[in-house]
Amino acid sequence: MKRSDGITVQCPEKLLPLLARPKRIKIAVGGRGSAKSTTVADCWLRFCHMGERLCAARMYQNSIDESVHSMLQERMRKLGVPPKEMRATTTRIRSQRGGEIFYRGMSRNIDSLLSMHGVKRFWVEEAASLSEQVINKLLPTIRTAGSEIWFTLNRGRSTDPFSQRFLKPYEKELKRGGGVYEDENVLIVDINYWENPWFPPELEQQRQMDRMTLSPAEYDHVWHGAYADSVPGAIIPPDWFDACVDAHVKLGIRPAGAEVVAFDPSDSSDAKALAYRHGIVIKDVRYRRDGDVNEGADWAAAYAIRSKADCFVWDGDGLGLGLRRQFDQAMIGKKIELRMFRGSQSPDFPNRVYEPMEHELALASDKPRTIGELVVNRRAQYYLYLRDRVQRTYLAVVKGVYTDPEQMISFSSEIEELDVLRSEICSVPKKDNLSGKFQVMSKVEMRKQDIASPDGADAVMMSLSGVDALRRKNAPMRVHEGSIIDSAVGY
Repeated sequence: MKRSDGITVQCPEKLLPLLARPKRIKIAVGGRGSAKSTTVADCWLRFCHMGERLCAARMYQNSIDESVHSMLQERMRKLGVPPKEMRATTTRIRSQRGGEIFYRGMSRNIDSLLSMHGVKRFWVEEAASLSEQVINKLLPTIRTAGSEIWFTLNRGRSTDPFSQRFLKPYEKELKRGGGVYEDENVLIVDINYWENPWFPPELEQQRQMDRMTLSPAEYDHVWHGAYADSVPGAIIPPDWFDACVDAHVKLGIRPAGAEVVAFDPSDSSDAKALAYRHGIVIKDVRYRRDGDVNEGADWAAAYAIRSKADCFVWDGDGLGLGLRRQFDQAMIGKKIELRMFRGSQSPDFPNRVYEPMEHELALASDKPRTIGELVVNRRAQYYLYLRDRVQRTYLAVVKGVYTDPEQMISFSSEIEELDVLRSEICSVPKKDNLSGKFQVMSKVEMRKQDIASPDGADAVMMSLSGVDALRRKNAPMRVHEGSIIDSAVGY
């Protein structure tokens, strides 16, 4: 608790640095029930009472009803602020000493930020939704001497602009600092419900219910402030992916087998991506966010040559269709098999019987299903294989359920943008169709639903195609339907 001129700020001890330490950027982040927003609301009332001009903003705010105005009014009543010292109108709060709190929505009228002259402190509620454009506009606009910008939020996706700019660079320091990071410009406090001494019993009942009904990933996001790296209908949950990070180390499996580089040329609006797989281990995933498709192709081919890969796979749908000659020339004299992956075409090995995992694709039927009966196309086929490998690995690492190590997958913790890959792989949704076959949403469809393009995820998926059947690096190979497959060993 902190008092100032009759205003009592109800503040968990962990959030006290927000009041005590002047910083340009202050961030309170965490799950539900952690008192982030109410603490900042109390602080805003205190500052207003002292005569400061303040703004409270959201990314999306179409009316005053969508602002924090009602929360501030409720806090005024709860804190017993005398009406003669501070009053609320229909659109703002003013104090006897000339202080003022007003509101802004930033998504529709970014230029409204230009009217921030004299604002001492600027608060953004639900800051995870901020766009890169708004962030870049906001920071230089709040420039009164000694001004501060406060952000409150639960984490969104790890690839969101706010996460990438203000959270991901400091996550290791946050953990080492017990949930607090500080430098000369930034103060970050990571707080959750168990650190709030006023956590209400009503929310505890809701938390207990959510623990029983939500998926582990959803529960961790809502209550523990974890990144929301999943979407409705995602085929791979985040906790499965997390179990696969360094799974080969956890389980004592040495990388062995085919070395494959897979390349997604994408287009000018998405990143180009490649994945390097050695046996069951995804050792590297890289992104290139500049250059045209030919420059990207040169970059990927050079990587495959340096890596001495056994096979180079690239996406042949769309722009990749015209890259065959470029790759043929690049690989002259190299012992690297080339394969163009056409995800839109019919699946490989359509008559092969699929051995289902125990998930929604396993049918309660005596009749086994073939690959051709199960999946819509080749892209769905290899995403299904990827999902099954991830699930098997999760069961082995977390549940201790034995499975054939060659049917697992491991993502190296040395992958530089592992957080981006996690977000992509855990955001590929299943798509319903009239045939009842397994299908994943296309990149175009994902983009329309504001889901990031799964460029690295597609590269990982493609690395399993064709040579996924190779259990030994020098196993005999034959070419069939454009795929390199082991003549003796299945999928």
